[in-house]
Amino acid sequence: ESLNNKCTEVLQSLNNWFNMNDLYLNSEKTRTIRFHNRQKICEPLSVKINDVYLKCITEPVKFLGITLDEHMDWKPHCENLVSLLNSTNFLFKNIKDVLTKHQLTNVYYAQIESRIRYGICLWGDSTLSQAVFVSQKRVIRTIAGVPSTRSCRTLFVDFDLMTVASI
Repeated sequence: ESLNNKCTEVLQSLNNWFNMNDLYLNSEKTRTIRFHNRQKICEPLSVKINDVYLKCITEPVKFLGITLDEHMDWKPHCENLVSLLNSTNFLFKNIKDVLTKHQLTNVYYAQIESRIRYGICLWGDSTLSQAVFVSQKRVIRTIAGVPSTRSCRTLFVDFDLMTVASI
């Protein structure tokens, strides 16, 4: 109960600041999420602003490009990242015969490494980062034009690229 009251109090203070600065907090779009571990079942927050109760969400939400869920286990974020890398791998399969290796490496930095780097200090040590690494290796093999059974260790060195763990 005190958490709900404290959240309502903080939101009211924020709303007052917004109003003084000619900003508007849209209570229809504002959501709350309560973070907790999987073992502890928590009741949803009951927070209101301007006499409107805010919806408490339990599904993953994207915030500043990072996908968060109520358990903070990074599974949804890593799954989204793997999906994105796999889609981009399809792009590489289509352009690898048109571009030079140098150009492909530049596209890799723009489309793959930049996305892996973003927020890696948050999710990089999770066990799910291994799936991101597997997708990264798939892209490297596509760029190099080698079979999926070949080791990537030398390819990372040849292209001067960093692995997920190295980033």
